[in-house]
Amino acid sequence: MELVKICTAGIQAVVSLFRTVYGAVSKSRASRRRIKRKQQQQVSNFIFNAHTSNITQLEDILRKYITIVQRTKDQLRVHIYTSHNMSRSKQLATLQQLRERLLDHYADYRTSFDCTPYGGHAHIIKHGLLNVILNLESQQPYNPEDLLEAINLVSSDQEQLTRGIHLTVSQMQQHLQQVHS
Repeated sequence: MELVKICTAGIQAVVSLFRTVYGAVSKSRASRRRIKRKQQQQVSNFIFNAHTSNITQLEDILRKYITIVQRTKDQLRVHIYTSHNMSRSKQLATLQQLRERLLDHYADYRTSFDCTPYGGHAHIIKHGLLNVILNLESQQPYNPEDLLEAINLVSSDQEQLTRGIHLTVSQMQQHLQQVHS
């Protein structure tokens, strides 16, 4: 009888020890899962915010580039009609300034545009405007209507670039929302 009591007490002690160890291990696992879930949420938020900033940056770059392109086109239009009232040195200085500003901005934004399927339009825009500038710089007489037509062709690519980047941004936002959900 005493042996049964001793065995029962021993079994109860082992069961109690097992429950204590099992409870501690369970709490530890739950704690690790909670920490892991929290870390995964932080990583997910970081990725979401990084992609969101990339989207915002692409929109901002497009806005800046289109602003420069539009200003350049407007200044070239004015130059086409008013250059006969300027000295040759002032004409060349104005055109040089337009060229440098266009090239600088294109160089700054090119890598962002090249990450989209529409980056070629940014290059075509730059190339078209540089051709107009070269024609205006040359000593050869030019037809203002031909240059204005070239500027209008640039406007077509400008619109395609804008639509394309907006489409890319929209797709990126939709993808992010799907992934983050």
